[in-house]
Amino acid sequence: MSSHLDAFIAEETPHIRRELQDFFAAKKSEALQVNQHLNESVFHIAEFVLRGGKSLRPLLMVLGYRLAGGSRSSEIYRVAAGIEVSHKYLLNVDDIADRDEQRNGGPTVWRFYEDAFRKLGWKDAAHHGRTFAEIDGVVMASFVTELIRTAQFPPEILLQVLGVVDHTMYWETIAGWQIHYFQNDQLLSEAKEKEFLRGLELVTAQYSFVAPLTIGAILAGRGDDAQLLDMLQQYGRAVGRAFQIHDDILGVFGDSGKTGKPVGNDIREGKKTLLLLKAFQNGSAVQKKFLVDVCGRELQSGELEKVQSIIRETGSLEYSEKLAKKSVEEGIKVLESLKDSEEKQILKELAGFVVSREN
Repeated sequence: MSSHLDAFIAEETPHIRRELQDFFAAKKSEALQVNQHLNESVFHIAEFVLRGGKSLRPLLMVLGYRLAGGSRSSEIYRVAAGIEVSHKYLLNVDDIADRDEQRNGGPTVWRFYEDAFRKLGWKDAAHHGRTFAEIDGVVMASFVTELIRTAQFPPEILLQVLGVVDHTMYWETIAGWQIHYFQNDQLLSEAKEKEFLRGLELVTAQYSFVAPLTIGAILAGRGDDAQLLDMLQQYGRAVGRAFQIHDDILGVFGDSGKTGKPVGNDIREGKKTLLLLKAFQNGSAVQKKFLVDVCGRELQSGELEKVQSIIRETGSLEYSEKLAKKSVEEGIKVLESLKDSEEKQILKELAGFVVSREN
């Protein structure tokens, strides 16, 4: 990362984390007055949310707030905490759907509960694990609303923020998930790159970049500034596209010790990522047959390495890397209309970082 981005993250992350810690401490006490089980749920949710991750979305929200001229206010971190919980809420849903067992170096919520119920000797521990993960998801969703609605901003502004959360972070994310979920069941020969990229835009660009930046601008009182919001949306879509393409590359070629997730999991789940779609399109008959065979099942010894080789040999890795780089350049170009500021520099550095990161 670069100096301005490093300094921004170092400055703002502790404020967001402290807000989350204070909130969870209060909710644990409140839950204990109801019953022990609810207290344990809050305890596990707090551990899951605070365990790790990049805190990208709340940081982007704070950055959007600062870029739009928002005054220094500690209340911004309460909303930022809500944005982080909303992210972990959606990750929990994603982990259940994808059957991911690890997240940020620890067990996913459903995996934790399944193991706990198995140790207790409960029958059908897998079902109970999923059920309690879904219950915790409902609790997390309620925390998102509580954190945002109790922040000290004008009610009309908070209503706008909740509208963005509901529409862009939930509604559009679900639409993108549905596109990708149905693609996962398609044959590689049937899945289309254009459709995949549309789902990617909805799942990652809108939810991870556009929404947080937009919410920051709204909190700064610029929710009716069409020119600013359009610029943030163009930047967010371009850089968000690059972010997810690079994320998919890490999913196949990354280091699980750094990413916090098993490498090759996208292949096991049958996800029709750009890497697989382009490799299949350009591959030989033998390569296509192998990709069809491994896509959507557990990988045997040496098969991940063979998939990696095919992705390189067919030019798919190079294609994806170039598309991500082009998207970054598009995002940076959008910023030219902004006057020079520390926030503009951070956005430029962030755009470069999303395609060079290792986690």
